[in-house]
Amino acid sequence: MNEDWRTITNPVTGEELTFVETSEETGGLRTVMRLTLAPGGAVQAHSHRGTESFECTQGRLDFLLGMKTLRLEPGGKISSPPGEIHSFSNETDSPATVQVTATPSGDIERALRTVFALARAGRLPPGRPPKNPLLMARLVVPDHVYLPPLPRPIYWPLMHVMSALGGRRADKAIAKFLEQQPADSS
Repeated sequence: MNEDWRTITNPVTGEELTFVETSEETGGLRTVMRLTLAPGGAVQAHSHRGTESFECTQGRLDFLLGMKTLRLEPGGKISSPPGEIHSFSNETDSPATVQVTATPSGDIERALRTVFALARAGRLPPGRPPKNPLLMARLVVPDHVYLPPLPRPIYWPLMHVMSALGGRRADKAIAKFLEQQPADSS
C-alpha cells in the first residue's frame, strides 16, 4: 500500500484516520485504525455487521453506545458489538485519539475512504444525507451499515432498492473517489 494512502481526513466530521493494518494485510481478519478527532468533531450514530473496539490513547471522547453514554479517556476501552448503534464526539478543546479495530474487516476501508473523499469534495454536507443517496446505498449495503433515524424494517429494503438502482454508475463514482489522492497528502 502506498504510504500516502495510509492517512485520510474528513473535514466534515473533523476526523483524521490512519490505517495501521488494512484488511488486505490481515487477510480480512481485522482493520486497525488510529483515529484523531478534532475539538468539536463528531461521528454520527451508526451500526455495522462487525465488532468495533476503541482504545483511547489521547484526550477524551464521549460515546453513545446503545442507550448508554460513556466517557473514554486514555487507557479506556469500549467495544461496540455487531448491530449496536454508536456515535462519539470530542467536546473538549484538544484533539482526541483512539485506536479502532474493526473485526472482521468487511468493507470498512472502502466505505471510509469513499465517505472521506466525498466530504473533501463537498458532497457530504454536515449533518445531512449525502448529495447522491444511491452512491451511499452502494456503500452501506455490503457492510450492513445502519444510519438512523429510519426504522430498520424500512431502512434495509430502501437501501437494497437504492443500491440496485445505483448499480454500475454508483460503482464507477466510488472507483473514481478511491483513485483520488487525499487532498492533504504530499
